[in-house]
Amino acid sequence: MLNLESLSRVLTLSTGIFAGMNLGISCVVVPGILESNDPLPVWKMVYKGASKIAVASLLTSATTATLCFVKNGMGSGSAGFLATGILSFSIIPYTLLMMKPVNDHLFSLNPKEEPKNVKEIVRQWDKLHWVRTIVGILVFGSHVFKIGITT
Repeated sequence: MLNLESLSRVLTLSTGIFAGMNLGISCVVVPGILESNDPLPVWKMVYKGASKIAVASLLTSATTATLCFVKNGMGSGSAGFLATGILSFSIIPYTLLMMKPVNDHLFSLNPKEEPKNVKEIVRQWDKLHWVRTIVGILVFGSHVFKIGITT
C-alpha cells in the first residue's frame, strides 16, 4: 500500500516531467521547428513522441494528486493536492477542445503539397501550447511549494 509520502514523490516527479518537457518544447523545440526548412515532419515526429509522455504524466499527476487528497483526509490541509489534481486533469480537456483541431489540421497536411503557411499553423499551435506550459509550471511549482511548507 502506498503511503502519502510515496504518492507525493510520484506526484512531484510526474508534475515535474510534464512541466519540464513542456518548457523544453516551448523554449527550444518549437523555435527549432520554425527554423527548419521542412517543419511539418519535424513537428509530427516531436508530437508523436511527446504526446505519449504528456498523457502518461498528466494521468499520473491527476491520479496521484487525488489519492494524496484522499489519504491526507480530504480536509483543508489537502486543498493543495486537490488543486494539483484538478489543474493537471484540466489540461486534458483544454488540449482536446483547443489544440486537437490544430493538431488534426497539421496531421492532415500532405508533406508533398505542404502549404506555405505551415509555420503559421505551428505558431498558432505554439501559442496554445504555452497555456499548457504555464499551467504545468504552476502545478509543479505549487506542489513543490506545498511540500516545502509541510515538511
